[in-house]
Amino acid sequence: MATPFRVSLMIICLLFLIISPLTFDFYNSSNIDAVMDNVFTKGAEISKEMTVSFGRYEWKIDWPYPPITILFILPSWYFYNYISDNIFLYQYLFKLPIFLSVVICGYILEKNTRTNKFSSAYLLNPGIIFLTIFWGGFDIINGLLLFLTYHFYIQRKYSKGLFMLSLASALRIYPIVLLPLFLIPYIRLRKFKEIIKYSLITISAPFTFFILGNFLGNGSLTELILFYQSSYGPFGIYPILLSIVIIINKFRVSSIDRSVIPFILLSLLFLSQTAIFLLNYKGVINLKKSILISLLLIFLFYPKMHSLYILAVLPISILLENWRVTKSLWIPGTIWALFVNGIEDNRGLPYWFYWLTHYKFSLPEMYNHGITILMSTLYLSLIVICILNILKPSEKPQNNTNTLVN
Repeated sequence: MATPFRVSLMIICLLFLIISPLTFDFYNSSNIDAVMDNVFTKGAEISKEMTVSFGRYEWKIDWPYPPITILFILPSWYFYNYISDNIFLYQYLFKLPIFLSVVICGYILEKNTRTNKFSSAYLLNPGIIFLTIFWGGFDIINGLLLFLTYHFYIQRKYSKGLFMLSLASALRIYPIVLLPLFLIPYIRLRKFKEIIKYSLITISAPFTFFILGNFLGNGSLTELILFYQSSYGPFGIYPILLSIVIIINKFRVSSIDRSVIPFILLSLLFLSQTAIFLLNYKGVINLKKSILISLLLIFLFYPKMHSLYILAVLPISILLENWRVTKSLWIPGTIWALFVNGIEDNRGLPYWFYWLTHYKFSLPEMYNHGITILMSTLYLSLIVICILNILKPSEKPQNNTNTLVN
């Protein structure tokens, strides 16, 4: 029988088979090839001054990705360089781990929710489709790892769950802020041995891959990663505040130092995460809601926020089986895919037009900043609405899974 889940799965499988080999992000693909070639073929150091070219375009190399990312890239890069230089097969292999992550997430959701509409909503989200089939974004894999973290934890497989959190933190550092929420039952009972044990499990993968990364490119890869991770933007509240500051300074209303913006946002992030920890500790909100709100607050305040990060939260949110919450997270994913993807510097819908036609046009600087403020404000407003929806009493009783079971 053709259930909604099976139909959705067939649709995304057909899209993957037909479209994925024909589409790629030449900017990121060129950066990946340059880094992998220098590290594994030439054995050369990588400098942030090194240039990358694609056709008539040239830019400085851009590699902000943690070292674990190379594990996902290595098979497709090796196949392309040493077995077959067929670019279509390369795109299939590069995007295959991401596609499989989507399928696994969809399957687990289908088995753990009361109705197929939730798993179908995940599989057919435009953001999920674009990131999986067009670009090949590793945030999809991070979403699976976060999903498995919660899935194993509520099954009382604590070591497995926190190891998934460790891998997620190695791929994108922000998930590590969830560790205190998972440790709350042990903090309540003052089980210091377990606190140390699970803390070590969680930091094991980020620490291991950071050390291993120092051996690649004679340490130059780590230097390059740290350089690009120290920059801010392009999404979240940061670009809104930055654009406002630029406009104010442009018209000489006053002179504002933009360097204070990250410190203000990081302070707000720390205070908000502390508040969520205390609310969960006191039993006001359960673990599932605490995880979702904690991650959404990161997407609000973290200065290096990227709009596609929200797609990593979608699988966990669906487990609430609250259509109101699912929709309020689903819609930002759609807006990101169609409009918000780097609206500054002519992206979003203009980016798609350029990507398909290779005709590039430019907008005046003030228009770019104005559009950035408008679209980012809309996007962040939807995240705030989502947080409020999560905090609303659920129609279905929610058990606080943040307790220990002997």
